[in-house]
Amino acid sequence: MEATSILTHTVIEQLDNRRREFFLGGTMLIFCAIMPFFLSSIVDCNVKRGKGFELKNLHDTYFVRREYINNDGKRIILMPMSHVGQKEFYERLIENISPDEKLIFIDEGIRYNKKEQVKKITENINKIIKKKEDYVCQNDYFYTLIKDFNRVNGDVHVDDLHPILRKDYLNQELNEKEKEILKDLYITEKINKRDEIAVAKMKEIYDDYNVFIFPWGASHMIGIEKLISESGFVEEESRKFNVLFIRQEIIYLRIIKWLYDTIKT
Repeated sequence: MEATSILTHTVIEQLDNRRREFFLGGTMLIFCAIMPFFLSSIVDCNVKRGKGFELKNLHDTYFVRREYINNDGKRIILMPMSHVGQKEFYERLIENISPDEKLIFIDEGIRYNKKEQVKKITENINKIIKKKEDYVCQNDYFYTLIKDFNRVNGDVHVDDLHPILRKDYLNQELNEKEKEILKDLYITEKINKRDEIAVAKMKEIYDDYNVFIFPWGASHMIGIEKLISESGFVEEESRKFNVLFIRQEIIYLRIIKWLYDTIKT
């Protein structure tokens, strides 16, 4: 009787294991079938949000360099930046662009009072690329590529920012109320205000140059494009450049592994 009980228990246990394996396999198949559609929806969302300056497919991230011209024959190149990327990305961005006395880069980079503050910001970026040997920081590499070009800073001074945003840039601690306010300042102060200052700098030196290049973060491109379009510039040419972030398929595999481990336990 006891042997029969043990045998029955063993059979039930094996059946339970089979059911679990069947359920796991079925779930994995369903997940693999629907995940590409899920990733596609993410891609579509990113393409719409980037409005053509930052594009994503299932593998890589692409930034698009765009060129504009107006009736005076003046030219603008919008050069969307990743603040972290591969050397080849930065090198390709300036392909077919040579130093010229009538060409100038209008640099992004909030101006600080002390070099220590700039160093701290750079150190934070370097933490991101510490484990990526083929990645470099824009400040460390790209600006060495354009050292022979005319350049001018077109960004805001840290003291002219909203007090809460200023504290954030200076890595000062924010209370909970300030953190909430900071979210509302992202577009108005961190993006829009700086876009306006950059274009204002171009207008200030408009008569001295024929080509103006904006190597700014991709999130600034939409605002700057709007402002220069209102000033009579129209798009003439665009080029796509690749910068490799974490590949989407790696994320995909990590999600599958997590699902497998969760169901198995």
